[in-house]
Amino acid sequence: MMLPPPNVPFPVSPSYIIRADLSRMPETEKHFVFDQDYFRYTQEKINQLEYHPELCHVYANADETALTDITWRIFAKLAEENPEYVKIENGIRLELLGLHLNKSLELTTLSNHHKKAFDYLSKQQGLKRLIDTLALCVQEDIVILHNTDPDTTELMHVCFPSHWNPAERIGEGLYGLHKPVANNQQLLKASRSVAEAMSNKGPFVRYVWSLNSTDELNLNPALHTQGRKKPLSQNPEEWFFRVERQTTLAFPDAKRSLFTIRIYIEPLTQTLQILGRKEILSQAISSMDETLLRYKGLVTVKNVLLEYLK
Repeated sequence: MMLPPPNVPFPVSPSYIIRADLSRMPETEKHFVFDQDYFRYTQEKINQLEYHPELCHVYANADETALTDITWRIFAKLAEENPEYVKIENGIRLELLGLHLNKSLELTTLSNHHKKAFDYLSKQQGLKRLIDTLALCVQEDIVILHNTDPDTTELMHVCFPSHWNPAERIGEGLYGLHKPVANNQQLLKASRSVAEAMSNKGPFVRYVWSLNSTDELNLNPALHTQGRKKPLSQNPEEWFFRVERQTTLAFPDAKRSLFTIRIYIEPLTQTLQILGRKEILSQAISSMDETLLRYKGLVTVKNVLLEYLK
């Protein structure tokens, strides 16, 4: 089954401002996007779940009945968007992984099944098997927000965080999640209204971009593998452009919402091959105050980058 090549977004604005607004997702877009990196993402998720499950699959006061229902409804949305890869068939049929999960959570294999995915999921039980199956059959990370007052993150299945640790943030609402963000006054003020919108309206989409010294997917600071905490070098040609595409899907009757995080990474040199992007990125960097530059890890390399972009 042929998958399309990755299409890395370039959401850089000439004036970089931390905003609290949500953009409605165009009808032509999907929450779940499949491309040729699919099996690399799946394998990396399995690696993280096998070696660091406590860091990437966490719950907080979870209502298992509600989460089970929401997960099957997410599967239904996934099948609606991508019928060539996912089918509702007495449960869920995952064509790319070659697996079938029925409503009783019994897992069976199809032809050409993904052995490592099957072996891993076979060891899981109950709700964990259900949610891990969802996580392994998509390239996105998954967060479920419970729209209580205050709102809380009820589930985080995040294998590819960008410089944060899901295990330390579970149970927090949007207010707590936005605290570390630079120039976050608007975000914090709007957190409650944003949570309400996510659970009752939408769908919405937003993007976050960064420059990194590594192309590793998992940038959890709790893991100290080579490269994750390495600062940017003085040579931008060694850097990587990283984008988070975030989407929301509301379940108003359940007072919950799905928040997806899809990571895209490519060498910065590849990103800048398209005409006009160097100037836009240069304007964005020039518009950042010192607080933003520090948050982005660009204080010591700002001038080097601007010179490179000329």
